[in-house]
Amino acid sequence: MRIASEYGSHNLGASELLNTVVHSPIPSNLERDPAETGIILARIATALFVVFAAIVISSALPPRLLNPAWQLRFVSALVNNGTIAIVGFVLMWLAPVLAPGSGRLRARRDQLATFAVAAALGYLLLIPLQAYAAWNGVQTTNTARAQQLKAATRRIGQLREAINRAGSTAELQTRLRALNGPNLPDQALSRPIAAIRPEILSGLQGAESRLRQQLGGLPGDRVWQLVQESIRVGLSSLAYALAFASGAFLPGQPQSLIDSWLGLFGNSLRRGKASKLAAGRRTNTSHEDYLRELSREKPDDRKS
Repeated sequence: MRIASEYGSHNLGASELLNTVVHSPIPSNLERDPAETGIILARIATALFVVFAAIVISSALPPRLLNPAWQLRFVSALVNNGTIAIVGFVLMWLAPVLAPGSGRLRARRDQLATFAVAAALGYLLLIPLQAYAAWNGVQTTNTARAQQLKAATRRIGQLREAINRAGSTAELQTRLRALNGPNLPDQALSRPIAAIRPEILSGLQGAESRLRQQLGGLPGDRVWQLVQESIRVGLSSLAYALAFASGAFLPGQPQSLIDSWLGLFGNSLRRGKASKLAAGRRTNTSHEDYLRELSREKPDDRKS
């Protein structure tokens, strides 16, 4: 019995020791107080802003402000990497919360909140810029294709005229060389012009048909891709604008930019409802006055 009791007490002590080891916190050299954590978050935010700026600047070089392809590339760089800037923005807002005693972090947060106003407005402006760049790109491509097709058909017309006017195979070869056209193969030089003219004209007609297919309007699938990309960029730009506006503050203003927008929108709705109610009252009053005038008896009517 004594052995069993000692064995049980030995097991109980081992169990308590195991529970103590498992549930006791493991010391870590990564533990920091909130103030130090805030400083770390601010450094990470700065690094993210640098990465975002590097990507956007590299995509904008060399600058071609009036080139639709450059505009689309620049807009895509801002939208596709906007999450990097948003994460940095959130981290910079959290940093002074964890380190409220750091005036430097609060000053950086305030400067960033003011700069976020421009970021929010800039992302809103990306919506019409994307639409204009896509439309302008389609128009420019169609114009270039039309010019290429016009030059190619003019060239084919000159070759067709030379083929129709040639009276012999040797004359046809001379005319083609004068137009910098293709030389006739050696086996065709020994054949009469009446035999090779239909073959050459048929090949020329096939080449013209292929050119018209290749250089026609922009393919429908490509246009649809531009439409899909414009929708994606537009919705993403709106979301980024609202995200930046949520943490953007004008100097001296207690409300965020998005709260100011919502307030203006609510006031405009209330003014619209008030104007409609006032117009309805005026209409009802005018109608009632008109009915009262009709119901009055004129003096001449009473005398009669």
